[in-house]
Amino acid sequence: AVPLLVKAMPGEKTAEELQDIETALVSLRGGSATDQAIVAELKPSPAESKVRLCSVLARRGAHVAVPALLAEASSSNVTTVQAAFQAVGKLATANDLPAVLERLAGMSVDDARSDAESAAVRTMQRIADAARRTDAVMARMAKCPGIEGRCSLLRLLPSAGDAKALAALKAACADKEPLIRAAAVRSLATWTDAGAWEMLMSVCRQPETDTLRALALRGLVRLAGDLNAKPDATLIDRYRQLLDVARNADDRKLILGALAGAAHPDALKL
Repeated sequence: AVPLLVKAMPGEKTAEELQDIETALVSLRGGSATDQAIVAELKPSPAESKVRLCSVLARRGAHVAVPALLAEASSSNVTTVQAAFQAVGKLATANDLPAVLERLAGMSVDDARSDAESAAVRTMQRIADAARRTDAVMARMAKCPGIEGRCSLLRLLPSAGDAKALAALKAACADKEPLIRAAAVRSLATWTDAGAWEMLMSVCRQPETDTLRALALRGLVRLAGDLNAKPDATLIDRYRQLLDVARNADDRKLILGALAGAAHPDALKL
């Protein structure tokens, strides 16, 4: 039934008709044999059908489709690449991470880059060991000459979250390439613990651009706010540092908004 249903996709169809075809493909029995039959139809299908077939494979939980989906992710058609990576994000397992990272690092369709990065993050989250996540990203980084690819890989490191990933981001802040430095600061601004504090504070004090300064400041304020649950002298000192680097009323409002949540006598003094 798969070839008949796929053949019915192109042409003048209402949204309801297309949804019926997609639902029929998702519902077909036959397990992996049916999955393989759908995969076989993926490559020769027109772009519009490819998008729906990617969705079908994701909804079927067809892990067997991951290599074919990654192959489609090398297409020059933006919607195809987006759909392929969205499906990969739902289907890929920990063992697929190197292949996902390879495709991300080498992609040329920038409009689909966020979808590719999201797929890589979702795949990384299926690996319990943070060191293994970082090692996979760093191994691909070592083989990636392209600046955009390296920037994408740097943006994944907060999802790894260990000391090695943090050290790599700090080192990238001194890279000779401005885009790499900017990507590293953006990633540090999303770091989940105070390990990024000193580097972000350094960016605030000596910013390369106003945009990076604003990102670093927001990252610092977020980190301080996350620590409000257990206020102590160290946290109050961090708020003092933030107020020292504030340039204008908007900066101070941002900092005060977080400071209001620190239930500590010295916070009231500030």
